[in-house]
Amino acid sequence: MIIAVDGPAGAGKGTICSILAKQLNLTNYCSGEIYRMCAYILTHPELGIWITNPIQIIEPINAAKIRYIWNKETNTSEVWLGDRNIKPLLHQNNISKQTSLIASQYPEEITTIVQLIGNQIKGDIICEGRNVATHLFPKADYKFYVDADPGIRAERRLEDLRNKGDKEITLTQVLTEILERDRNDMNRDYAPLIRVDEAILIDTSNQLIDQSVAQIIDYINSNKQ
Repeated sequence: MIIAVDGPAGAGKGTICSILAKQLNLTNYCSGEIYRMCAYILTHPELGIWITNPIQIIEPINAAKIRYIWNKETNTSEVWLGDRNIKPLLHQNNISKQTSLIASQYPEEITTIVQLIGNQIKGDIICEGRNVATHLFPKADYKFYVDADPGIRAERRLEDLRNKGDKEITLTQVLTEILERDRNDMNRDYAPLIRVDEAILIDTSNQLIDQSVAQIIDYINSNKQ
């Protein structure tokens, strides 16, 4: 079984997928982590992987030097580069900015990388991102689009950044970044963020995460394939 979950930043799809993965015993494949991994590798040549174009990352993936793991005990993702889990380094604010730039510069190459790693995952998958239903897993068994009001998404992102130690950033800055990212994601030439016709809308603006999770589970149970 493959569940595709798309939606803009801050809508709650990451948290929803994490909970669903635990409740339904799925591998949670966060495609955004792979985009961030590519950005990190391309901007950190001291890692020892001398790569100037994302497509070159395929070689260390095939050689098992780069691995994506969903740890079902901790219910968290791990992104391994050799013998080092670089996941804790991928959510720094500077990497977020670099990820958007690199994703727009190398859209097809990174999509190929995300597909390659995703196809190596065994068993049932829930995958979240921005082009899952259209490009990564177009034949997914279930498709959902998680969305929320931009102002609410900005408040959530601000709280997340504050919890991670960024005390200087303001709500106005975060909202500006989110709106800019929405425009970039929805208007890019290759694999733009869209809600496909068959995707079920999950609006998290005014409901708790548990309610959104229950909405998805109810739909799956009522439409088992």
